[in-house]
Amino acid sequence: MATGISKPSIFSGLVTSATLGLPSSVGSDIMHLAALNLSDLLISLWHGMMDCTKPDDRSTWTWAILQCHNLWHEHGSAVTGALHYLSSSFDRPPHNIAKLTSGYKAWEFLLYLYCLGPRLLYNVLPNKYYTNYCKMVYGVRLMNQHRIMCNNLCQAYLALTSFAQEFEIIYCQCLAMWIHFVWPCIHTLMHLPHKVIRLGPPICSSQWTLECTIGNLGEEIKQHSNPFSNLSQ
Repeated sequence: MATGISKPSIFSGLVTSATLGLPSSVGSDIMHLAALNLSDLLISLWHGMMDCTKPDDRSTWTWAILQCHNLWHEHGSAVTGALHYLSSSFDRPPHNIAKLTSGYKAWEFLLYLYCLGPRLLYNVLPNKYYTNYCKMVYGVRLMNQHRIMCNNLCQAYLALTSFAQEFEIIYCQCLAMWIHFVWPCIHTLMHLPHKVIRLGPPICSSQWTLECTIGNLGEEIKQHSNPFSNLSQ
């Protein structure tokens, strides 16, 4: 701000005596982290959609098991078939994962990766990749609770730290051509348990609430030619 690169933040106007201040009051948005960033990364790896430049060769990617056309579509059908076993409270169940281009919502990614995935990817992913994935699922499930006990924090920290360290070993393998597989969201995961101690459960400060509100307001706009007037009314 002193150099003119950025303007004053709206958060600078918060009363410092009533908040933890910056950056201590800023937590991780578990909605984008868990439902979007991590799902995008893992599905891209398993489906072989990550960038690949010579001398790299996608045919050598032992984790890209879903790049097989038939297996990918069989997996998509299995996701669709699980619909009949989901409670209606799940709101928007995941549709065929093989049709990602048709638009996959954050809620669908969340249900797919952390609810259906551990079963549907069993005996599909090679064991070391599946085991690594399950560590992440276990840790993120604990971090998504509204009430997190101290022993849960320890369990989640061990699981997420082990996942992150192992991820770099089995995917990146200390090779420069694969370093782009290690996205920042992998590192961010390990900070979640520490943020719980300072700010409480991440789900209570996630983007889900605001996204839902934006959706509700959007539904209230009847005349899109003058949306702000309708919103204020």
